[in-house]
Amino acid sequence: MICVPDARKALRRAVATRWAGSPWEAGVRASLVILGLAVAAVILLPGTQAGDGGPSRTLITLLGQKHGIIVDEGSVHWIDPPGSGAFSDWFVSRAAVVGRTDEDALRDLYLVRVRLAPSGRALAASPTNLTNSFNASDEAFVARGSLLLLGTLTGNGYAALELIDFGGENAELTRSWPLVERLKNSITNYQQTGQWKGIQRTRYELSVPSTSIDMGFEDGVVLASLDAGTIRIRPGTPEPVQGGELAEAVESTKAMTGHVGWIVDTVRAVPMIGKEKIGWLEAKFYNLKDVFMRSFYSIAGEGYAAREIEEDMDLAGEPYVFELPEGMKEMDITWPP
Repeated sequence: MICVPDARKALRRAVATRWAGSPWEAGVRASLVILGLAVAAVILLPGTQAGDGGPSRTLITLLGQKHGIIVDEGSVHWIDPPGSGAFSDWFVSRAAVVGRTDEDALRDLYLVRVRLAPSGRALAASPTNLTNSFNASDEAFVARGSLLLLGTLTGNGYAALELIDFGGENAELTRSWPLVERLKNSITNYQQTGQWKGIQRTRYELSVPSTSIDMGFEDGVVLASLDAGTIRIRPGTPEPVQGGELAEAVESTKAMTGHVGWIVDTVRAVPMIGKEKIGWLEAKFYNLKDVFMRSFYSIAGEGYAAREIEEDMDLAGEPYVFELPEGMKEMDITWPP
């Protein structure tokens, strides 16, 4: 029979090395080394691409099946490179797509937050409509990195261009705002654009609609070739560096909002609540307010309301008499008009 101390000594002689003073220490260190090598291999090993077209193809299928968005073939632009590896589904990638809700609907630009499986298949997608066009269709765009130039088509041709920077809105728009207002703005940005930092948009209204358009990038400049000429736009500079007479730049602006109105609009935009429930709540609130005000004035009497009006109009107890302007005194004015 072998006693426990003898077995420990034998095990120590078998596994102990110069860098481990005991079998326990040797086992822990060896396990950590093996685990570290395994994790590194899994992370660095690229995932196998999905057999039915990879990230873009499966994203188009997912948006159609889960969200009812018909995405144009070839319109997927990955703002962030699609994730790969065993832990790709832990991260979110962004993509811009052009799509419509049915075959006869106008096209809109969507920002989609996507999670991908290690195989490259799109697992989940959260789309946000960035344009919500009701009388124009977003038919063409060119993109590179976080920049995207969009062409807006109407019945008369392409009527406008829009340069979108997904890197975030201009910090100067809200730099002087109080902290609370900046926090409110971040929440609104997320609801409207799908990202806390928002997006920077500059719209270019074309002076003459164009029947055709060709867009691209050249030496850090975005260009659009139209029927009337070429417009060149340098990102960060609103006014075109060429073709300024062909389009008028309209930069995005922001203004601080009241707390109550902002809360109502924010809650209304929550999908599980929506406009209908907020409308029902507003109707109940104003009905209760009307009942309260009627009850109050029925108790306070008509004289109280009259005094309130006099104070608001600064009449000092004198009756208000409307005087017709001189030019209207000779006119035959019937009452009620």
